[in-house]
Amino acid sequence: MGNENVYRYFLWALAREYWQAQGNNEELGSPGTIERFNTINDLSILKVIKLNFLAVAMSLQPENEEHSIYNNYFRSFRALQYGPVEMNFWDFLQETTPDDTIYCDFDSTQINLNDQSFLAVEEELRNNCEEEASGLSTRIDRIIEIMRQEHRVLFTKNANTLVDITHKWDTWKIPFRKAKFYQKKSYPIELNDFQHSPVWS
Repeated sequence: MGNENVYRYFLWALAREYWQAQGNNEELGSPGTIERFNTINDLSILKVIKLNFLAVAMSLQPENEEHSIYNNYFRSFRALQYGPVEMNFWDFLQETTPDDTIYCDFDSTQINLNDQSFLAVEEELRNNCEEEASGLSTRIDRIIEIMRQEHRVLFTKNANTLVDITHKWDTWKIPFRKAKFYQKKSYPIELNDFQHSPVWS
């Protein structure tokens, strides 16, 4: 259950930063119009998985060490055909339901928010995350904020483009070559594999 609290807060924070990255996008509407967000957003499950990987990779850059979110909750990455996937987070996404505050709609493959008080829900999700790991919600907030500020374009790319981007990373390519060599569908991505990440520019 504790892991779910961490993953749910990460998903919430990602949706919030995605929303802000759209700027004055009239199609999305202004913050608070959750129904419009659910109708228009392109936060597919695949896109969320890619953004999760990129956020963790960014948190491992030397200048972001104090904000690192690579820990017991975000370290089970594997190299699969469609790129790097944090397997525990992937499992969590598949188990969300429309009763949850934020969930994956597997019919549309989109992330949806329930129409509730935005700030009240955020406080509850943050508190639940903090009960599991003190300071983790702050690190999640900061690293996703840095990614939006420095690499805003990643939030506006579609899922297939993000797949193409991560397929250029040796962080994925080297373990996936091992998977093919051993005739497996996937292979673990270890901490040292993240040293092969491209320089963020």
